[in-house]
Amino acid sequence: MNKNLSPWFQASFLTCLSLLIDYPVTAQSISSDGTLPTPTEVTPTATGVEINGGTTRGENLFHSFKDFSVLSGSEAFFNNAPDVVNILNRVTGGNISSIDGLLRANGSANLFLINPAGIILGENTSLNIGGSFYGSTADSILFPDGVEFSATNTQAEPLLTIKAPIGLSFRNNPSDIVGKDIGTTSLGSFAPGVEQNLALVGGDISLKNTTIGLAGGKITIGGLTSEGIVGINNDGSLNFPQDVLLANITLTDALLFLETLNKENNVGNIEIKGNNISLNNSVIASVNSLENGGDAGNIVIDTNFLSLANNSFIGSATFGEGNTGSVIIQDAEKVILDFSIIRTFTEENGIGNSGDIVIKADEFALTGDSLLDSSTFGQGDAGNINIEVGDIELDFATINSQVGQNAVGNGGDINISTTGSFLLTGDSFLSTRTFGLGSAGNVNIETADSLALDSSGNFTGSLSIFSFVRENARGDAGDINIQAGSLALTDGAQINASTFGEGNAGSIKINASGTITVDGEGSDGFSSGIFSNVRSTGVGNAGGIDIATSNLTLTNGGQINAGTFGEGSAGNINLDVNDAVTLSNNGEIFGNVGSGALGEGGTVNINAGSLSIADEASSIRTSTFGLGSAGNVILNVDETINISGGNIFSNVEAGGVGDGGNVTINAGSLYLTDGGQIRTSVLQDGGEIPGGRGNAGNVLINVDGDVILSGVNQDGFSSGIVSFLGTGTIGSAGDISISANSLTLENSGRINSSTFGEGNAGNISLQVADSLTVTDSSQITSAVVGFERGNGGDIDITANSLSLTNGGAINAFVFEGGEGNGGSIEINALDIDISGVDTEGLPSGLFANTQPEAEGDAGSIQVTASDFRIADGATVTTDSQGLGDGGNLLIQAEILMAQ
Repeated sequence: MNKNLSPWFQASFLTCLSLLIDYPVTAQSISSDGTLPTPTEVTPTATGVEINGGTTRGENLFHSFKDFSVLSGSEAFFNNAPDVVNILNRVTGGNISSIDGLLRANGSANLFLINPAGIILGENTSLNIGGSFYGSTADSILFPDGVEFSATNTQAEPLLTIKAPIGLSFRNNPSDIVGKDIGTTSLGSFAPGVEQNLALVGGDISLKNTTIGLAGGKITIGGLTSEGIVGINNDGSLNFPQDVLLANITLTDALLFLETLNKENNVGNIEIKGNNISLNNSVIASVNSLENGGDAGNIVIDTNFLSLANNSFIGSATFGEGNTGSVIIQDAEKVILDFSIIRTFTEENGIGNSGDIVIKADEFALTGDSLLDSSTFGQGDAGNINIEVGDIELDFATINSQVGQNAVGNGGDINISTTGSFLLTGDSFLSTRTFGLGSAGNVNIETADSLALDSSGNFTGSLSIFSFVRENARGDAGDINIQAGSLALTDGAQINASTFGEGNAGSIKINASGTITVDGEGSDGFSSGIFSNVRSTGVGNAGGIDIATSNLTLTNGGQINAGTFGEGSAGNINLDVNDAVTLSNNGEIFGNVGSGALGEGGTVNINAGSLSIADEASSIRTSTFGLGSAGNVILNVDETINISGGNIFSNVEAGGVGDGGNVTINAGSLYLTDGGQIRTSVLQDGGEIPGGRGNAGNVLINVDGDVILSGVNQDGFSSGIVSFLGTGTIGSAGDISISANSLTLENSGRINSSTFGEGNAGNISLQVADSLTVTDSSQITSAVVGFERGNGGDIDITANSLSLTNGGAINAFVFEGGEGNGGSIEINALDIDISGVDTEGLPSGLFANTQPEAEGDAGSIQVTASDFRIADGATVTTDSQGLGDGGNLLIQAEILMAQ
């Protein structure tokens, strides 16, 4: 699929302009019916017929014909007086009028031709008149005061009037107007005078291989299926009745266009009114092609069903100085584009704003590489795209508004409102973007039911909904605002607001009353996701991501990410989920400062009913790889947080310079199993990449109920809550603070704050209203590890009861080679039970030790309890095997029992 916007239609427009001169014709079949007070006179000439006589009333000249056909090679010349304004012609004989030659009149008179039997326009049809042309299969022309010039009631002498016509009256089953090969065999064109109007009004209207082009003026094409009146306004425009079913309009290999004449006069509108309107390889265009031209006109289509197929085009453009028109499609039941385009744009040398695209329909579908576009490539703003529909589907199609590479101006907004559903599939995308000097437009989507984005096509790197500042552009990306019943992104579909240039990325706001699902990767490996980023070439800040929904699921690589990889800060991620947030199979929520970036990371803030992270590849995280601090992670969960193998962390990565973010959790209960971890860290060097420089964030956990840390993953990593300073790093590990009703570490669960680098380990503070249990080789540890300088953190525990069994231990260590003091352990509990060893014979206990060759003092152990029991090989010890002193050991208990 070609994702670039092609200028193919520019050539079409310029070709159209060459078709505006007349050409010779050959024969005729015209006769007067003699019914007027002054009858029409038809005189043969060398080139056809000359029409004289007729009855004149004021500025009106009336003619009445039995037959009126202009055959190929012939002309019908209306030899009217110069002061005639309207030439009003009726055909009464009941035969179809076949026009395959030239219609000519003097001066600037308007030419009306009505034939209830039907009108056929042939390949040699052309006009040489100074006024407007109205061709119709109406039964009569209406005037004020009830006066009617009828082609079907010729028995009575007609009441003719000096007043201007006000309408066309149709009886049941109006006949068709057919145009075939008009203006295609030579350089002729079916067009009235400059700045005049052309109207074809009948039953069904079919134009094939037809060119209708005007310099100025307006074009109106429409029809009725039954009795009704089409009004004629003072400016020559038409009013179609609201209570009569419109006829069908078919354009095949046809071209309708309006062109500006000069800057003093704007082009009128192209108006097409029909029940079913079908374009097949056809063009409807309004264009300003002059350097000092006026504004191009609107294209207004009023229909129940509109179909564009086989490279059809509806649009307006400016190549000179002046605004383009808008494209307005209204009151439709269904609009379908298949391999076709609707577009308004300001070309590269144009000066002026492009018009809006407005579509109102019950159903709207774009398929087969179709495009809906409003853009500027010159000087001027792009128009908005406004869509109000019941349901909308894009299948391998595009809706786009952009500022081109050398353009100066702002992009237009894309506004889509549906009362039903919205589906984007097959590599379809919806975008606003700037390549030039100006900001991209916003994307606003409101759908009552589902919004489904599926990128299962073959295009590499597909993005479903996005707003970008491209590289070398200057301006801000637009915001993306979505309200939906539900939202699903699958197979690599993305919502993305980012900057690659000089300007800020837009914000993303999503409100879904039901479920949001982000699932899977595309065939190219791109993840489904919601993104706001400053890319590596970008200079500006990323926007925030705000999501409100009932349930949120990220699975199979689905992501939510706000980051900076360039020069500027990342945005925040704010999630407000009434029920469950679920991450599985590499589902991720993260904010990061990328390698080489300069800026601050954003906060990840989640409010939810429950949270589940179901495997070790899934995570909620913030990190810095560049120059700037990582953002905080804040989780407020009413019920349970269940982390089974997954991770919640904030890191200063290798090469990063800045502080890590805090991880703050408020929940009803917290379960970490199968290697699940909560972690803040400064990571060690990675080969040529130096270790991180900065402080790890704190871990702050407040749980109303139970906290359980249990088990290891398949690689042997323990479930745990950890903060550490890695090898070759400079900074401090963060503090760990946990408040809970009960806290259980089992099956090698861990709470650990350690330093392997140059800096201190953090403190551990545990406030447990009921029981604290550490069992089955689980540990609570503060340690100084390695050959850098730093002190261990203190461990402070307050609980109703403390149980250390089967190798469960609380440790404050300085390991071999460590240079720093160990932390102290202080415990306050009513009941303390320490007993047993683990399966490898390692004892349960309290340990404050320094190992051989460690430089520093061991920490102290202070225990205050009502009942203190130690048994079955358990140990409480503080000693130094290194170069420093051992710590103090103080146990205060009303009952002290050792067994």
